[in-house]
Amino acid sequence: MNYKQLACYEHCPGTFGYHRTKEKILEFTEGTKLIIAMDSNARSTTWYDMTTNPRGKLLEEFLASNQLHVINEESKRTNFQSIRGKSNIDITLTNNQMIADINNWQILEEESASDHNIMKFNIKFGNDNTKINNSHGLRYIIKGQQQTEFHENLYLIISKTFQIKNTEGRKGDIDEELNRELKVHTDIRKFTETPDEDIHTTCRETCKYTNAPNPKVNGRTVPWSTDAIKIMRKRTNALRRRYQRTTGDKALRERRRNHYIKAKKGYPTAIKREKTRSLKQYCTTTFPINPWNEVYKLATSKAQNRSMVETLQ
Repeated sequence: MNYKQLACYEHCPGTFGYHRTKEKILEFTEGTKLIIAMDSNARSTTWYDMTTNPRGKLLEEFLASNQLHVINEESKRTNFQSIRGKSNIDITLTNNQMIADINNWQILEEESASDHNIMKFNIKFGNDNTKINNSHGLRYIIKGQQQTEFHENLYLIISKTFQIKNTEGRKGDIDEELNRELKVHTDIRKFTETPDEDIHTTCRETCKYTNAPNPKVNGRTVPWSTDAIKIMRKRTNALRRRYQRTTGDKALRERRRNHYIKAKKGYPTAIKREKTRSLKQYCTTTFPINPWNEVYKLATSKAQNRSMVETLQ
């Protein structure tokens, strides 16, 4: 699927030129599928906030006039929460070409180390002009001139497996003998698995093979993450859920809220500390005398290996 995805922050809503950035985005993406993740700093019941302020009204009119759709869905949680209150100022927008390909928008409970909560949605990718390979085993490379050799080797291996004699690799004789074996065989499943193994044996002897690509991994790896960071994230999420679910006792809710805020302040500090440690570790892994080492190549985008560096995210 060919689409454009942009992040937008409205830092001066309601002032002159408020829509200028959004108009440039629409001009740049005209005719293509579009997703905009926006910190709008505007409130509106259109995106399930509790009220509509003048900024929200202004943004509503812009979205309607440019055929942009808000895909936010109603949720018990809000996407923004601070000590001053909570609201739904973060919105996800799309155009007519993309709206049918997005679903399951939701606000996650996972701690984000920010006043803004994590929002998630699914994007449907079509099958047009895309070949999907679901095989995660070995893939064999068979060239045209190898097909005759492959069939000859296959006949010989099957003849040896089923102890078929005097066939000299003749296809007709092998088929007739296998048909007779099948009629008297009691375990059909085992009988059919044997030729499958023979095919793999023939491929290994005749063809080159390459490992299939690894199955798709959900999400990105975070090399700087430690067990302490993971435990801290889980603890912060647990404190947040416990605070939000305390509704009957105001004093208890306030204590749990203070515990959650205290834990939340330490979480991003720990992440920043581990990222700094990871960067220093990477910068010291290469020989310091060489000025054209991996650090220089990475900074100038000249590194040959484009994969993610092990000690960096």
